[in-house]
Amino acid sequence: MSNMSYCRFQNTLRDLQDCNHAFSSAMEGSEEDKLSREEANALVEIVNECEELLGYMGYLVEQDEDSINGIEDLKEEIPEILDF
Repeated sequence: MSNMSYCRFQNTLRDLQDCNHAFSSAMEGSEEDKLSREEANALVEIVNECEELLGYMGYLVEQDEDSINGIEDLKEEIPEILDF
C-alpha cells in the first residue's frame, strides 16, 4: 500500500522506527523479532535507501557550506531549503 503524499514522511517515520526497534530486538536475540531471509534482504534495501538519502543531505551541506555546518544545521534548514 502506498503512502499519501501529504503524510508520506510521517507514516514512513513511524514504520522506520518500528523497523529499527525490531532490528534492535533481533540483534539482542529475540526469537519474536528474528528476521527471515526476505526480511533481512529488505533491511539491506532500507539501509541502501537511507544511505542514498544521507548522500542527498551531504550534497546540500556541500552546496551551502557558509550557512550549513553539518547534518544538525541541515536538519534545521530542511524546511527552508524545500521552500516551506
